[in-house]
Amino acid sequence: MLLHADPQGGDNLLGWYKKLGMSAVPREAHISRARKNDGRYFYFNEIDALLFSKSNDKYRTLVE
Repeated sequence: MLLHADPQGGDNLLGWYKKLGMSAVPREAHISRARKNDGRYFYFNEIDALLFSKSNDKYRTLVE
């Protein structure tokens, strides 16, 4: 999953993404032709994605 932190979110939004376990994409990494990488892209690696998903199990309900 790749997210772009809205500049209007400021440092608080960047900190929140980091607190969730997301990593910043290095500025030199190419993201797309349409948008320059401004250093505000974040992603979950496989392990952190699984940990984040597991931390939200308490919000899931079973539908039968």
